[in-house]
Amino acid sequence: MQQFSPIAYQFSVLTFEFSTYQFNLALIAFITNSPLGLIGLYGILIALFTCNSKAPIRFNLYQILFSVIYLGLQSIITKSLKSSNGTVPFLLALIGTILALNLLGLFSYILPLTSSIIICLYLSLTIFIANLLRGLFQYKAAFPLLFTPVGVPLYLLPLIIYIELISYFIKGFSLGIRLFANISAGHLLLLIISFFLNTIFLIFQVHGGALTLITFLSLAIIYTLILILELFVSMVQAYIFFVLTIAYMAELE
Repeated sequence: MQQFSPIAYQFSVLTFEFSTYQFNLALIAFITNSPLGLIGLYGILIALFTCNSKAPIRFNLYQILFSVIYLGLQSIITKSLKSSNGTVPFLLALIGTILALNLLGLFSYILPLTSSIIICLYLSLTIFIANLLRGLFQYKAAFPLLFTPVGVPLYLLPLIIYIELISYFIKGFSLGIRLFANISAGHLLLLIISFFLNTIFLIFQVHGGALTLITFLSLAIIYTLILILELFVSMVQAYIFFVLTIAYMAELE
């Protein structure tokens, strides 16, 4: 019942042994569990797309469900962004990746990558910097005016633009920290409850007793309910990240 800690094993060094030789992955490429998890996720996605690329089209309940979800997300993008043709695949891939990372983290012995502050900030700040460059190439010299409120005196323009630019990047930090905090809180709660479950189970094995058994079953039910709640939280957080990304991109249009 005990799960891995979402923060204790993110940067553990892996040692592999082949016959009588040992080598340390960290000494070769500075590889830890987090990038290995990302590599594994991308490998799974590539394998799925490769296997299904020549599969015959069959309309079933799952395909209809995913089509409805796809069309719903696409409508949100097209209604919010003016130039949405090039951003639809990116934003759909973004919500799919975050959802996959969140759901994979609920399984035991799988590192929850979205509980890493580095991964979350990397995603959010990369998106914000790319959006900033997109606006810069699109508006060129008029780009600073996007950060200027209407009716600001001319002598206050440099200060206002500087403040608005800082507040824009603060939104990028808050976007990543929000995802990290919500996912980490759920995993830490599951870790604490699983630790108590493991302890009570060991006590029951040694001493027995009806009270110990009732306590164990109660905690097991609570753990299951929280796990179901975390399943919905994983979906909601991916959707919130998706919607806020669209909103922040719309600010620079």
